[in-house]
Amino acid sequence: MRKIILLFLIFLPVFLNANEPNYGLYFKSHKYMGAERTALVLNNNKPFRLNKELVLSFDMSLRNEFIFGTVFKIISDTQDVISLNFIADERNNQYPILSINDNIYPITNRIELDKWFPVNIRFSAKKDSVLLSYDKIHIAIPFSFKDWREVSLYFGVCRHPNFSSAEIPPMNIRDIKIYSNDKLVRHWQLKRHTVDCCYDEIQDIPAIAVNPEWIIDNHTRWDFLYSKEFPELTNPQYAFDPQKNLIYIVPDHQTVICYNPESGKDSTIFVKGGYPASRSTNQLIFDTVRNKLVSYNLDERTVSEFSFESESWNKETPPVKEHSFWHHTASFYEKEHSIFAFGGYGFYLYKNDLFKITPEKAEWENDKLIVIPPRYSSASVIVDDHLYIFGGRGCKTGKQELNPHIYYDLYSVNLKTKETKLIRQFKEKRQFLPCGNMVYNPADSCFYVLTNWQKGTLFKISLNQSDLQEASSSINQAVIESDYTFYTLFHSEQDSKLYALFCKNFKTGSSDISIFEINYPPIAQTDIVQEIPDKSVQLIRWGSYVGSGIVLLSLIAIYIYRRKKRKNRFQDMLHETETFEQPHTNKTKNNFRQCINLLGGFNIIDKEGRDITVHFTPILKNLLLLILLYSENEGKGINSKNIEAILWPDKEEKSARNNRNVSITRLKTLLSEIGNIQLYNDNRFWKLTLGEDVSCDYYRVLDQMRKVKEHPELKEQLLPELLDYLMLGPLLPHTQIDWVDKFKSDYTSLAIDFLNRLLQESDSNDVTKLQLTDVIFLYDSLNEDALTTKCYILYNSGKKGLAKNTYDNFCKEYFSLLGERYKYSLAQILEFAEHQDKIKHT
Repeated sequence: MRKIILLFLIFLPVFLNANEPNYGLYFKSHKYMGAERTALVLNNNKPFRLNKELVLSFDMSLRNEFIFGTVFKIISDTQDVISLNFIADERNNQYPILSINDNIYPITNRIELDKWFPVNIRFSAKKDSVLLSYDKIHIAIPFSFKDWREVSLYFGVCRHPNFSSAEIPPMNIRDIKIYSNDKLVRHWQLKRHTVDCCYDEIQDIPAIAVNPEWIIDNHTRWDFLYSKEFPELTNPQYAFDPQKNLIYIVPDHQTVICYNPESGKDSTIFVKGGYPASRSTNQLIFDTVRNKLVSYNLDERTVSEFSFESESWNKETPPVKEHSFWHHTASFYEKEHSIFAFGGYGFYLYKNDLFKITPEKAEWENDKLIVIPPRYSSASVIVDDHLYIFGGRGCKTGKQELNPHIYYDLYSVNLKTKETKLIRQFKEKRQFLPCGNMVYNPADSCFYVLTNWQKGTLFKISLNQSDLQEASSSINQAVIESDYTFYTLFHSEQDSKLYALFCKNFKTGSSDISIFEINYPPIAQTDIVQEIPDKSVQLIRWGSYVGSGIVLLSLIAIYIYRRKKRKNRFQDMLHETETFEQPHTNKTKNNFRQCINLLGGFNIIDKEGRDITVHFTPILKNLLLLILLYSENEGKGINSKNIEAILWPDKEEKSARNNRNVSITRLKTLLSEIGNIQLYNDNRFWKLTLGEDVSCDYYRVLDQMRKVKEHPELKEQLLPELLDYLMLGPLLPHTQIDWVDKFKSDYTSLAIDFLNRLLQESDSNDVTKLQLTDVIFLYDSLNEDALTTKCYILYNSGKKGLAKNTYDNFCKEYFSLLGERYKYSLAQILEFAEHQDKIKHT
């Protein structure tokens, strides 16, 4: 007994980790254009203090691609650079190195792929050394930190003005930790996140990601894998081999198609003889014990097995009877090499029959489960010696005409005794039907079931909770509406995946099969969204670090005393400053409901006032932007071919088309949550029209600028709101995509030209001109006209100090960006401005 307990304790972490979702940040590398690669800037782009010791630690894994580039750069205030890199020698051998300025220190000549390992780098000012731990390798390098005060950390693409680089290895990073003097001060898990940032677990400080791909999203988002069309009269059957991770499709008695989700390829076996037992969808299962496909016919009580050795079915005659057990549920019981099938519908009757089929012996048993009302479209799974059955549609009498309804109940059937128990009756307002089978997760004591809710949503049925929970985003499998749809769920333990298969049959006789995948275990979208921290909570936390309440009160008392002392001295200056420098309150950006915001960042608010930005995956975001921006561009829209070429350049035409169709459907569903937005195809061009209830700041600005230009008399009326919109910032500043750059550049040029023209007009007062200069600096920090105007107005109004500060800040920015000093002094630009002012008045 002690040995058993010991073994359990040893292997417990293995069992637990098997159900841990994979997470971290996937860095887009060489497969992507430079502007699409991933960058991660820590600490809200603010440096860390070195103190005596500073430690950076994280976990990393490398993908099976060309390993070359920089993992991270650490840049000090003295412009020293320490980085972890992967390089290649003349024989193209790749290996990691640590570089300190121009010195290179090889770490190892071995690279392991697809495995998480720890990396730790310690900067010790006490020992004047850099200590690196890379997996199980440790190296120490002497280095003097005497002039260092602080450092900045960059992962992936580095956009530091003096040390920029875009070559990064194909890596995944997670659990970044920063220790200061052995105290944990930051921890970015890179697990829960917003669209482009992750807040640390200690003080809610953001790490900002550019072009991110969050690995954990693969646990909540279904990805399209495969589709196959069958134009001839057929009812395809399907089964899954969980041991080899293969999906089999049997469209007729002549072929068996084998699809490998890992390789993405299918192969066809041409059958040499025999017939399946059934020609109706949903009567095929894989015998994992004997490695055979088993076709069964509930009406004729026959079985046919497909042998991969002989490539033949062992039944010599085709089926005859019409099927009367449509949409039953079936599970394979490995312990007894048998199939258990329950329920179904046919000839206007719902069934509660339980069949036990033993193919090897050709034995059949049939019982009626009178405890369970007759029904079809249930889901089932066998756990230990019990068959669990969930939901379905039917009624107590079994007659279709007598008030059928949907059941949301969970039963267990003891397969030894046939004892049937109701485990739980769920109260459910949503209307949906489950698919033919379920997946049981022992780590969480729950079942996962695929349903037709929102065209394909995974639900979690927990034995510890009384309600049904959505466990994934919806698949929206409505690209082609069908007359009859069958769908099922497969679980691959070896790849930690769930596969959703949809089989659509049409009255014309044709069929279509589509397959999607999601990482296991699945996670609800709401469980990965990291809420933006409440600033008031952060403020309280910060205040607690400052000191006790007595110290705070003392500081406040000193502040009040000094303020009173200086009040008379600065009273006039403050009064004059308020005349021009009133706080800018943005009243235009609709942060409450029904808006698409592109200025200053990408942000979506639905009709309930919820921020649903995180629901827009990178593909859906890019698709929305493509159609939105091109719809505004002379109203042309964008055609399907261009969408496919931009979003899926590496896909074959058919695959790209399928991806586009799936994504368009998903996008329509999300847009309906915002309001009245029409997404439609007009003469092969995709366009988007916003209803009156929906606003878009980008559309609004362009419309307002056109009105002011065409109707100058409206300027005074429209300008305040327009300036508020322009103060939101540039178009999509954090979206680094090549095709977006043209729109961003055009918008910036349009805004600057518009503002410069207003600035030169003599009828604007000084307050308006100061607002104009502030907005211009948002788009062009080196605009000399804005500098001249602002300094001149401030200087002449008696704010000489503010004028000098404005000029000094401009000069610093000028030198930082151009590497040379600004050629005009403050006196010169004031003299020039006065000269121009006299000319205007003359």
